[in-house]
Amino acid sequence: VHLVLKELVRKSISETQ
Repeated sequence: VHLVLKELVRKSISETQ
């Protein structure tokens, strides 16, 4: 599991909201 990937996904979601 890559924490970096999860962080990227979270950032992407934050940008969308």
